Amino acid sequence: MSKKYTAKAIRFIELSNISNPDASQRAEYQKLRDELSARGLNPQSPKELIERTMIYDNASDVKKYCEIHERISHADKSTQTNQARLDELECKLKAAGIQNLDRHYLTRCLASFKVEHKRVDKRKRASRHNVSPAREFADQRQAQIAAEIADEEAQAAAAELAAEQEARTKRNQLAHESINAFMAEELKAQLA
Repeated sequence: MSKKYTAKAIRFIELSNISNPDASQRAEYQKLRDELSARGLNPQSPKELIERTMIYDNASDVKKYCEIHERISHADKSTQTNQARLDELECKLKAAGIQNLDRHYLTRCLASFKVEHKRVDKRKRASRHNVSPAREFADQRQAQIAAEIADEEAQAAAAELAAEQEARTKRNQLAHESINAFMAEELKAQLA
């Protein structure tokens, strides 16, 4: 049985009880806090922290215990092998230090680890640049508006160029027509 995070949680609580920590203790406290938060263990509530880390350290056994307990509770008859396996897992979890073996509590804890982990991960991604999600959204919206304005300006400039080209073509055409008309009148005058 690995008690990796349980030991870290105990050390975290020890460090949080120090009234005047030095720089190395503060750094260790912050590192442990970040690591426990990243695992979804919520170090802000130290009352439940130890038991939650014990559940986290023994997550596979807790999950098996919950599955077998649910199977037995929904079945009309309990097989002896399932009951023996449940009793074995119950002893194993109690030996690990988990006192509350309520199936619903344990399943909620396992689910909360994932939810808390996602929440912390989302917060980490947002705080990577020290930008709140609202600021990030506002910046994206502002960039989108700027891109739309640039597109509109480009379309207006293209329309202006097209209109200028059309006017130039029309002027050239009128000039050619007037020259042709002038030349035709000159030819008529010379022939008459």
